[in-house]
Amino acid sequence: MNQVIFLGGFFPEEFEEEINNNSKKVIQVAANNFQLAFIKGLGYHLRDNLQLITAPFIGYYPFYYKKLFFKKRRFDFLNRKIGICVGFINLPIIKNISKYFNLKKGLKNLVSIEPNSTIIIYSLNWVYLKAAIEIKKKYPLTKICLIVPDLPEFPSDSNLYYQLYIRLFERNQVDQLLKDVDGFVFLTKKMNEKLNSMNKPFVVVEGLYDTDQLVPEKSVIPNENFTVLYSGSLDNRSGILDLIQAFSLLKKEKVKLLICGSGANANEIQNASKVDKRIIYLGNLAVSEVRNWQLKADLLINPRKSIGEFTKYSFPSKTMEYFASGTATLMYRLPGVPSEYYEYCYAIEGDGISDLHQGILATIELPRKQIIQKGKEAQSFIFGNKSSIKQTQKILDNLTALF
Repeated sequence: MNQVIFLGGFFPEEFEEEINNNSKKVIQVAANNFQLAFIKGLGYHLRDNLQLITAPFIGYYPFYYKKLFFKKRRFDFLNRKIGICVGFINLPIIKNISKYFNLKKGLKNLVSIEPNSTIIIYSLNWVYLKAAIEIKKKYPLTKICLIVPDLPEFPSDSNLYYQLYIRLFERNQVDQLLKDVDGFVFLTKKMNEKLNSMNKPFVVVEGLYDTDQLVPEKSVIPNENFTVLYSGSLDNRSGILDLIQAFSLLKKEKVKLLICGSGANANEIQNASKVDKRIIYLGNLAVSEVRNWQLKADLLINPRKSIGEFTKYSFPSKTMEYFASGTATLMYRLPGVPSEYYEYCYAIEGDGISDLHQGILATIELPRKQIIQKGKEAQSFIFGNKSSIKQTQKILDNLTALF
């Protein structure tokens, strides 16, 4: 097999403290975990044929001299020195220009040695895509495989200036660049209809799970109070305010709603917890702490509804995260989630507040043993079918012409 280069915006664990201390934005944990799990799966199959190059997806650093730059460095991954982190000037607007030139330089150094390479790019970010395509133009034997986790026209960032930038500039850039992509990895079938007008080879892989993550065995001793947990973004699209309203309709005293995460609606959550003492806001927690709370809970809930066109083109990463915890999940039927997942969770029928309320009520009244068993089945489903090794093998099998 020829050289495969994974190009993304991930960072290894040893960079986390620096980024947390300096970045103006919260780390994109889900995106980082997806990329790291993907790389581990590729590493299992490709062995010494894999190389990594990254310009981490991080917020800009404060405006004082020592923090203007994200420095270039090499790093070990999978017990091999295969990682290159390019440096860049970490300031708004300038960072994209800086990333483009340094990614292009890093790719050229790798491809010039082995021109018949495949570059796997994570995300529709035009900077990363353009850098790879410029290298392909110079070395025509190079092939490009694009992983599409989401679409730029449906940004999760609510900043109006950012949305305007996406619509007026980045989307047009991406549309032009897609013509030079050789194959796609989509998270949903609808993405293929939207982006693959030239019928290039593609495969749908909604996500993957790093089974190297140690998941402690869930306790089978039920909590005194039935505990429902939501962990994740607290923005409008998450449905978190609907969850607060639906939970407040419950007349049961021995039920608690725990919420952890960050986002635009954090203040509303804090205010709700003062009015209803059954609602507890845990704050924005480290990943390890979130996992511990997921294990302690009786039920995990995702209140994101199927309303909005973006739901056709997204697979919520928390679906796999929830299932893998071994705790039962309650969620809406979303168009981007394959039907097989609903065999291993409880589904909310309808999109209203009353439907969400009824879904919670119906689930918590089930026998505890039945709920515990549902969680175990979900975990077995993820570990047995959606591991990073199995999902990357699916990609290699379906896109053989690229590898």
